[in-house]
Amino acid sequence: ARIFCGGYVLTVDDIQENDGDCHQFDAMLSAATILVSEVDVVRERIQSCFPPAWNIELLWLSSLVRICSGQVLRRLGGTEGNNLVCFSVKQLLDLVSWIGKVIEAVEGCHPSLSSRVTTTKRQWREDRPSVLSPDEKMVDCDAAREHLLLDCEVLWEVHRLAQEEFLIKTREQAIAFFTTIYSSPPLHHRINSGCLSSSLCEDLFSVIHTHLSLLHEHLPPTSDALIMAICLIFFHLRSIHLQYRIRFLSNLERCIVAANDFYRME
Repeated sequence: ARIFCGGYVLTVDDIQENDGDCHQFDAMLSAATILVSEVDVVRERIQSCFPPAWNIELLWLSSLVRICSGQVLRRLGGTEGNNLVCFSVKQLLDLVSWIGKVIEAVEGCHPSLSSRVTTTKRQWREDRPSVLSPDEKMVDCDAAREHLLLDCEVLWEVHRLAQEEFLIKTREQAIAFFTTIYSSPPLHHRINSGCLSSSLCEDLFSVIHTHLSLLHEHLPPTSDALIMAICLIFFHLRSIHLQYRIRFLSNLERCIVAANDFYRME
């Protein structure tokens, strides 16, 4: 807990008091990400400095996931994720990405746990029994693994909720952006060869490029959320395009412009 608080304080040093909960969540998740990245260091370098019975790696991992889960759940409004609607697309992506890293770290250290994770909703409690033995000289491995399993199940549920909210916001943004572009008159221009075209292609794909860059920055190539978001973006691009295409066919010149634009968009 002290390590988490130390990391959290470091990340909020540059945050102004009036920046609000948005930046507080970013700082918390940044601290949690730093701690998750230290799991390999604990396993490969630190664990060997202690007696095997202490199970430092298991103790570190179970404590880390419990503390970080508690911090995340408090800001989400509980396991139901009531506050997720207030999160930005970037924050949702960061949360989905962080949970993926936590699960990956757990599976890397304890592969057997991944097969035991279920979708059964269990009550998450922060004030749970200690994972140490009564004399506090050894780690109760069974208790630690059970705590770790509970936290992973809760995080997977949060992952599902955050991913759903992210896809909802992606769909809403795609529809809003594409509708604005198609409903606004594009800037017509004629290149040296005499070919008529407009700014429609550049306007659309600048928006798409921004979306895709954000997705690739936060999600691995194998992420389900990445694939579904890309499908949503291009599905609604096609839908809005079909809805507004008749606007580009009002006279011969606009038909030529539209034909060239649509050709460049292929």
